[in-house]
Amino acid sequence: MSKKRKKKKQHIDPYEVLAGSVKVTPRELIRLIHRVNPTKEGLDNEKEAQRYQLKAGLQSLLIRQHRDALLV
Repeated sequence: MSKKRKKKKQHIDPYEVLAGSVKVTPRELIRLIHRVNPTKEGLDNEKEAQRYQLKAGLQSLLIRQHRDALLV
């Protein structure tokens, strides 16, 4: 009997997504937004600001590319 192997989750680089060199599904993009969210991570102010800027860019990308699939 063979053992089932779990797929290793690939960590998508958010900067590559923003640059357009990596294509992601809306679900992957939402997961990426959650992953970069710095809320309650206790980061220093500079790092926190960078992560919020990254999060905002990913959210904008989600809206631009998938607006018809979003339900608010």
